[in-house]
Amino acid sequence: MKANSSEKPLTIFVCGKSNCCKKGGDKVRSKLKAAIKEAGLKREIRVVESGCLDECKNGPAVMLCPANLVFSEVRPGDVDELLEVAAAEYLSPV
Repeated sequence: MKANSSEKPLTIFVCGKSNCCKKGGDKVRSKLKAAIKEAGLKREIRVVESGCLDECKNGPAVMLCPANLVFSEVRPGDVDELLEVAAAEYLSPV
């Protein structure tokens, strides 16, 4: 895979506020980073801890940018599916 023509990487924001962290947001962020590194996509996709994404009752929350797609109740087991969505949306085959 290679990044699409945009020079900016896809950014995945993971809420780092206490409510989302209590529900496993830190684990989601760690697993995302590990999966991206393992797939060799560190230049194409970056993971950033964010402030509140206004999904406190439904956390952990994750947002894909630049499309501003917000996912709630994300669990570590959802990481592969989330990366598939990100790849389908933002990456093109070689």
